[in-house]
Amino acid sequence: MAIYSVNVSSIGRKTHASGTAGAHVQYITRASATEAVLCARMPSAGIGRKGGAARKWLDEQESSDRKNARVVTKIMLALPHELDATQRAELVRSFAERMTAGRASWLAALHKPSGDDDRNYHAHLVIRDKDPETGKVVVGLSAKNSVEMIREEWEQAANAALEAAGVDERVDRRSLKDQGEIREPGAHVGPSVTAIERRGHFSQVRNRIEEQQAGHAAAQETLVPMIPPDIWAGMMAGLERQKQAEDARRAAQAAEDARRAAQAAEDARRAAQAAEDARRAAQAAEDARRAAQAAEDARRAAQAARNAKRREILREAQELVERIKAPVEEIECRNSIRNIWDWDELNPDWVLKRKNEFSQLQVRAQEVVPKAHPNWLVKIGRIFEVLFDLLGRMQKLAPSLDDELDNDLKNGPRL
Repeated sequence: MAIYSVNVSSIGRKTHASGTAGAHVQYITRASATEAVLCARMPSAGIGRKGGAARKWLDEQESSDRKNARVVTKIMLALPHELDATQRAELVRSFAERMTAGRASWLAALHKPSGDDDRNYHAHLVIRDKDPETGKVVVGLSAKNSVEMIREEWEQAANAALEAAGVDERVDRRSLKDQGEIREPGAHVGPSVTAIERRGHFSQVRNRIEEQQAGHAAAQETLVPMIPPDIWAGMMAGLERQKQAEDARRAAQAAEDARRAAQAAEDARRAAQAAEDARRAAQAAEDARRAAQAAEDARRAAQAARNAKRREILREAQELVERIKAPVEEIECRNSIRNIWDWDELNPDWVLKRKNEFSQLQVRAQEVVPKAHPNWLVKIGRIFEVLFDLLGRMQKLAPSLDDELDNDLKNGPRL
């Protein structure tokens, strides 16, 4: 059957000599016992390298701790012999990451069995419960209830690994009494006794332990018949109720964990939805900004087109003034000299064309007058006043359409 065994202790600056943590790492990674070394967020020790870079790193970390600080937490774990080497290593790695929240530093040495017991796979886990980057405590392994928390976490981790490996055996952190088992707990004989027996010698310690276990077994055999059946049944029923209550508590805890996981998933979904809504709002704002920019560009383009049209009208009006002014002034001057004020001198077709040009300019100017710049209105107004005056003077000089003046018109200037 799978064996549950967890031993938790610590090394502190006040309770241990300086360098004890590094020396412990050197010891647990000795080549004679170690089959694998795992670590995270700290240098590795290697196998049989006297602690390697890990020991130096721990010594440096210890020197920066306060005088009464806990340097490391030590955890010795009995590994299920039903698992293979890869599965055992993965079990230790996942448990260490869980106990450090994936932030604190840890190192584990996996030991192979020694002596006659080929099932004694175990691991020595060293945890420095501080974030290497911030120096702050991560899990709080020095808290009052930390040992029970570690024991419960290891039970869950080991059973999960056994289940994943398809093994029916399970470990149980409860005492034999709480499990309803009426038998003597196994005794730890220690490495010294194992070494004596491995050399083929007899051990008094082993003999004494076996005698004690035999005595307890005999006492149990005589004790059970002495208990009345109804009382014995009540005791067994009480143990069964305790077991059922523990199972119910675990089921409730599992349900609570599932509820929290579902809540976390829902919170993550809502956060993702909020992020998506924010992204869409930002995209809509960007689209609105671009649309406003496009509208502004269109407005400026239209304004530029209107300004160009106004400049073109102004230029044509000025050119029309120049075309009319010189001929009119020339003929007026000639008539003044000749003292002939009523005799027509301008070609009627030429006058009609100039009038049509002016009419077209007026129509075009009216189209661009709205929202026109005041300076442009002043300029075009002045030029149109000049054109009005010139057209009036042209009207006086325009040839008559009477037949009797045809001969005289032939002798006049033609533009």
